[in-house]
Amino acid sequence: MSCTSSQAWTPSSPSTWPEPPLPLTYAIPPRSTLGIRNALWTVPCREVEDLLRQPNSSGKGATHMTMVHAAEQTSGLTRPLHARPVVPAGSAPPPTSPLGLAGYAGPGPGVWFSSCHGGAGTSTLAVLIPRAMSAGRYWPVPEPPGEARVLLVARTNASGLIAAQAAARQWAAGVLPGVRLLGLVAVADAPGKLPKPLKDLLRLISGGVPQLWELPWVEALRLGDPPTQVRLPSPYARLTQDLNRMISEDSHA
Repeated sequence: MSCTSSQAWTPSSPSTWPEPPLPLTYAIPPRSTLGIRNALWTVPCREVEDLLRQPNSSGKGATHMTMVHAAEQTSGLTRPLHARPVVPAGSAPPPTSPLGLAGYAGPGPGVWFSSCHGGAGTSTLAVLIPRAMSAGRYWPVPEPPGEARVLLVARTNASGLIAAQAAARQWAAGVLPGVRLLGLVAVADAPGKLPKPLKDLLRLISGGVPQLWELPWVEALRLGDPPTQVRLPSPYARLTQDLNRMISEDSHA
């Protein structure tokens, strides 16, 4: 996708950014090597990093979340979220994990997908699951008395599962106010059966989270086919049904 004007948009400060029709909060990892692409503009990562280093209103230099418009993630979101300072993973309360903390105010989506590591698949899941949104590599922390329903997402290779284990340990320590962990989504990192050592590790991790969903390998997604046009295996439908049921039960509680 490209910018809407003939000239590249150069951001100056968060207060001067153009207001998109349906803004949402998206946390940009400060050391990301990618740009941000969406229907309105493309922001080179070096410019994002400059913005993230700008001081907040308190003058203490806290990083900021970036407000961007991503049409594919606005399903069910009728009012904008308002960004709060980001806490990098290394500065989060112990025990630490690969995830930082990203605060927000206002009504959130039905469920957040938090990526335990890069390439876990949260953006794809956010497109496929109604009322869902990707939080990137952050825990979305709402302002009190809000509650954020969160699903951790990780690949089933060794590094992905170890990252998921660290994130689950951080949640269990009770240092994430307002975060309600629904479980872990383990996305296959390769076709075929999971090797026994990895299967055993996944079983161990599943004992520390409320629920586990295992999603099989989908070759079409690897090839870049639009997620909404891919014929997906039944575990994806079960995940959607389970999340819809949980959200519905909460709304009637």
